[in-house]
Amino acid sequence: MGFWPGTAMEWLRLAAQLLALVSAVAAPFVAVIKKYKNALDDALKTLDEQQKAIEKQQEINQAQSDALDSASDDRRELREKLDAICDLTMTQVRLKITKTAEGALARGTIHPQERATLRALWEPYKNNHGNHLQAGRIEAALALPVTSAADMQPKERI
Repeated sequence: MGFWPGTAMEWLRLAAQLLALVSAVAAPFVAVIKKYKNALDDALKTLDEQQKAIEKQQEINQAQSDALDSASDDRRELREKLDAICDLTMTQVRLKITKTAEGALARGTIHPQERATLRALWEPYKNNHGNHLQAGRIEAALALPVTSAADMQPKERI
């Protein structure tokens, strides 16, 4: 008998032996490939989970950015409203100071309540960068002689 089988049965036997040999050699490779395939599948699963976590974090970051932008707009709007209130308050104080001082200067005397009002309003007004052009008139009104309550005629409300 030579190297090559002569009958069909011998060919079948040779084929079976070759398959057994390939199986014996391939089995460890298949096990290694299966192990790496499982590790690769686990890594891909982990990457997918991490990608989902990143996307969720990006959504959270965007929501926080939107909230910060909104808060910034709210603070700006609040600052504008507060500035308007301060301007109006300063105007009211200036008008009260002016009216009180002009009334006292027109009479040539100042009532204790008017003096107290002028002092209470003038210093904070001046310290908050109020109209310093009126300083001479206010100081002149505060320097007027003080009259008693009985000497004063009822004045109109301011």
